[in-house]
Amino acid sequence: MPRRQVYNSVMDIKYRNSLVKKFSKLGISAECTSVYLELWGGGILSVVQLSKRLSMGRNKIYRLLEELEGYNLVSQKEKQHGSEYEALHYRNLQLIIDKKKEEYKKAERGLEDLFDDLPYLKGSNAVSSKVIHYHGLDGLKQVNWNLVYAKGMFRVFEVSRLSSYLEEDFAEKLRLEWLKRKVYTRDLTNDKEVAAHTNVTEFTTKYSEYKYIDPKILKIETEIYIYNDTVSVLEYDSLKYDPRSIFCVEIHNPALARAQMHIYDIIWKQAKLLKIVPGEKGKRGTRKL
Repeated sequence: MPRRQVYNSVMDIKYRNSLVKKFSKLGISAECTSVYLELWGGGILSVVQLSKRLSMGRNKIYRLLEELEGYNLVSQKEKQHGSEYEALHYRNLQLIIDKKKEEYKKAERGLEDLFDDLPYLKGSNAVSSKVIHYHGLDGLKQVNWNLVYAKGMFRVFEVSRLSSYLEEDFAEKLRLEWLKRKVYTRDLTNDKEVAAHTNVTEFTTKYSEYKYIDPKILKIETEIYIYNDTVSVLEYDSLKYDPRSIFCVEIHNPALARAQMHIYDIIWKQAKLLKIVPGEKGKRGTRKL
């Protein structure tokens, strides 16, 4: 069956509107979509033909065709009596996604540079200490996400694994981000065994260390993060019964952070390394004394 007949038989208003909505999610206007669908269903057409079929002015058709060419969705063919246009394969829409991904990466890199540069604008009399409070599950996520800005390493007095109090997808996204930024982590725990808890095995094997500290020496009852000039204290036990009661504090103070790092490192030397035990095929491994 010719493509035009198939087009006429299925391209009813409801179906067309559905396609327009899907194209709009890629940033393509309804008018551009209409021109593309007309070409995809109708074959090679001139501006005059498109203008008549879509009841649009020729100048607008030219503008929309130029936009579609920018998306690699339309090809122009020079004929003796003028130009004609043909729809290119819809799989070229993937190029739009690829372009947006690249733009996102550039924006992300620009944001990182901005975060690095802005602190230098502070005057010498600027306050170097501050306390930020976070509440609820979103606050808990934010405090954890802030760890991606750790320079080199962050230290943890750990109560529980990340995946035990945050959604696994979010926890894995964090680990991937730490891996990407090559951020190391040291975790002190009262657990003699840390069960496998992630699929981001490259991060756990190359950038993560766990040590056991006897609770008789130090009982860890509150989760604490130490990095840069920041000490974060997390209380998420209330997650079990009322997520709104979650309470976290970030203390930004260089002297306090240095002191806490020093204390942490002293305890770290006394603690016992938890070694990764090779798991069965398909398993993610466990850490034990």
